[in-house]
Amino acid sequence: MENISSIKLHYKKVGLRNLLLKIVLKLTPTISYYSTFFYSKNIQLCEATPEPENFTIRKLIATDYEKLTSEKSSNSSNYINERLKNKEICYIANNDTDILGSTWVAFGPDKLQHEQHILELKKQQVYSHDSFTYKEHRGKGVFPYLMKHVSKEANEMGYQEIVAIIYYDNHASQKGVEKCGFIKTHIIHHITLKLFNKHYSFKRSL
Repeated sequence: MENISSIKLHYKKVGLRNLLLKIVLKLTPTISYYSTFFYSKNIQLCEATPEPENFTIRKLIATDYEKLTSEKSSNSSNYINERLKNKEICYIANNDTDILGSTWVAFGPDKLQHEQHILELKKQQVYSHDSFTYKEHRGKGVFPYLMKHVSKEANEMGYQEIVAIIYYDNHASQKGVEKCGFIKTHIIHHITLKLFNKHYSFKRSL
């Protein structure tokens, strides 16, 4: 038969556990967590990509805004203007009648905001981000040729490496960049404590 002190200790442990559980449940809505993969590719080792017969690559022009903002929510007019102010370049894959896909490119050295994470680009790096191929044009080699074009121009400007950040659960984009020769080098864990407006990132080599 349990003595009174052991019974008190048992209920004290249960009470403490329940209290901790209540605290965790209360704080959970104020905590956000996600992970991203960091990819890298040596520009000088870019493989040959067949020249496309039905589309070309060019830089963004004003008449592209409507298409980009209507199809992809992150490409608002303000977003586009901010990127251009930051001296980023948007490369467009297009045929005679339509835009097939696009990618934004930032040039190092620079500090860029990716969600709550600060990406520090080195002098020899370029950052390809917000890449997108329209659904009806996927599987036609649009993204690989965009990357070939970006690599060629960046190499001519003296850059040596392209980097990209892909969300942990975005398997399609991971597969796409890996097909283009990108190598997954790091995983980055992101934790935001909304209650205190604090963000923490933890990077681990793979």
